[in-house]
Amino acid sequence: MSSEERVYFECTSNKLDVAVQRERWFGAVWVYKNGIRRPLEYWFEDSEDKVYEQWQKSRYYGYCNVLFTPYPIDQVYNIVREQQIKHMAAAISKYLDESGDN
Repeated sequence: MSSEERVYFECTSNKLDVAVQRERWFGAVWVYKNGIRRPLEYWFEDSEDKVYEQWQKSRYYGYCNVLFTPYPIDQVYNIVREQQIKHMAAAISKYLDESGDN
């Protein structure tokens, strides 16, 4: 990470974890540069404490600015969700392509 980049951490509750299809706590570390947020690492957990534990184990702990406002973490969550949707769509498409060959 360059010295121009700012690294942030934040967490929030009630975000859909597509892996288990229910709402959970979501926490993320991201870089903010030139008006763009880029997730570096994120976690879904059943409690706020568990999210903080994951962050404390991460390589970014100690290098982050901690935020306490919902707007940035909501944006980061939306970026993560878009990535998840793209991965799911690609997996479904691959499955359909493979099953069509039979």
